[in-house]
Amino acid sequence: MALLFATDGYNNLTEANEDNNLTAVTIQLVAADITITDAQALTSASVNDTITTNWTVENIGDVAAPANWYDSVYLSDDE
Repeated sequence: MALLFATDGYNNLTEANEDNNLTAVTIQLVAADITITDAQALTSASVNDTITTNWTVENIGDVAAPANWYDSVYLSDDE
């Protein structure tokens, strides 16, 4: 990833060299990376059945995850 720095962005200033108004600096962003490492659920159920699900979440990122995040489970009729 890079940060771009630009001077005279609207080209308002007459300059001897217009080719030196842009530079890039490479940066590395580090962050938590929350991923589901295991998910289990029934492969079929009937209307009004109780469905039990289990999943495991792991941070595979370079920094600690925030203390609070929320997982969600959705039921859909298409995959």
